[in-house]
Amino acid sequence: MANDEILARIDAEWHRFLPSLDGMTEEQASQSGVAGYYSVKDLLAHLAWWENQTREVVESGEDQEFDVETLNDQIFAEYKDVSFAELKQQMLEGHARAVETFAQAPNLTEDDVESDTWEHYQEHGDQIRAWRAANGI
Repeated sequence: MANDEILARIDAEWHRFLPSLDGMTEEQASQSGVAGYYSVKDLLAHLAWWENQTREVVESGEDQEFDVETLNDQIFAEYKDVSFAELKQQMLEGHARAVETFAQAPNLTEDDVESDTWEHYQEHGDQIRAWRAANGI
């Protein structure tokens, strides 16, 4: 799959994900239970962090093993007091940087990005949409 096809797949799922955040208040975005104990805010921090990590790996070519659960706990703790608006802005800006990096990457493959881009947006977008539907939000 060529970069443009990978970018099209990222873009399609990104634009499917974003409306799941529409019209949400700070209070609603802060309610836990969307994905385990995560709130929508927590998911935004999570998505942004992992997409940025993937961008750094694509940019540097250096990958490393992580204890995902420990890292997810650290991301949760680090960003729990950041506002929904700020996290959304950070996520949007980080996504733009990631897409720019991916577009310029030689030999980009699906394996390089899928788990922290379109698959991740789909997974957490589905959770947010289900949570919103169950809670009338």
